[in-house]
Amino acid sequence: MRIQSGSSKGKAISTKVSEKTRPTTARVRKAIFDTLFGKFEIANASVLDLFAGTGSLGFEAASRGAAEVDLVDIDRMAANALLRTATSLEEKSSCKFRVWNQNAFIYLRNANRVDHPVDLAFCDPPYLFSEWDDLFSLRPGRFLVVESNRQIAQHPNYNEVTLKVYGDTYVSFRTLAQS
Repeated sequence: MRIQSGSSKGKAISTKVSEKTRPTTARVRKAIFDTLFGKFEIANASVLDLFAGTGSLGFEAASRGAAEVDLVDIDRMAANALLRTATSLEEKSSCKFRVWNQNAFIYLRNANRVDHPVDLAFCDPPYLFSEWDDLFSLRPGRFLVVESNRQIAQHPNYNEVTLKVYGDTYVSFRTLAQS
């Protein structure tokens, strides 16, 4: 698996992760970033990749100019792979990477996001994930990209901007609702 565009185009992403990890396909990744192009400015953004797996979405955002990327995954093999890729990319990138080997909810509850809000969050949990209300209640980012195998219900904290379907993958683009 390789980064598709930007300053790190063609660089390898470590895929030595457990068989439980379901990486976002290159086709869906390209479609996500094509859709983001007109809706969100990635340059200098703070990005969060929850349930990161291989980190392909976070690393792609970094290659396209994100200032910092936090990658969160509970699986130790995935976290180790994320760290390998982040280390290799950070040498030639101005992006700051942080890898967190922990549960996404624990990360969100402990992250100091009042002083440091996340601009863009990617949420791509396992397809059997059912805790969407809890996740949206924690407001992971100002702009949210949700990937799932089904349409996810609306939540008062987020307004859905666009829903795209690629085979059995649903990608929802959402903005934080005004309080």
